[in-house]
Amino acid sequence: MLYFSKLKLVTIYFIIVFLSLFSFVNFIENEDNILLSKKVNLGLDLQGGSYLLLEVDSQPAIKQKLQNKLLNLRKALKNEKIKYKNLRLQNETINFQLSENDIQRFDDFFLNKENSINAYYNRYRSYEMDYFTTDLGVSFPTKDLVTITYSKFGLIELKNSILDDSLEIVRKRIDEVGTKDPTIIRRGNDRILIELPGLDDPNRIKNLLGK
Repeated sequence: MLYFSKLKLVTIYFIIVFLSLFSFVNFIENEDNILLSKKVNLGLDLQGGSYLLLEVDSQPAIKQKLQNKLLNLRKALKNEKIKYKNLRLQNETINFQLSENDIQRFDDFFLNKENSINAYYNRYRSYEMDYFTTDLGVSFPTKDLVTITYSKFGLIELKNSILDDSLEIVRKRIDEVGTKDPTIIRRGNDRILIELPGLDDPNRIKNLLGK
């Protein structure tokens, strides 16, 4: 027969009572009770809830940013007195024509560290935009097609900015539901993970986020 000292028995009883109380408070809603307000967060597997994985479509925002770049570039070329033709937005690039004589002037302007059209250099020592030229084979004066695109670094920065903005929007809309302890985090480069403990209606969340 096992024998426990009184001290061990008291310790065992205390642990059992403490664990029972700690488990019990997780199933009681009482905001006025200090003890009950210190609940243990239960995951979705224990208390149920909604799980959503959102994919952020960055293409519309990228096109809008490029449209703004085009408008600013038009003003800048005019201020620099660089003559151009057929300035337009095509897919995810800005295209226009320059004479061969203006290519060097454009290069000096575009790669200037203080150039607001092609930002980031002073902060990251890397350019936001890249450009390349294509000889159109048009004589007198020779015309080159200039194509401006986001650099690899610039595109990563832009997508990160779009995802951060989307996260902030999602957080504000989830706050309207009043769910306690939601999980809203990034997943990769273009996804947002949402976990809402205790809320079993994902359609309500979809409608809220889609408004």
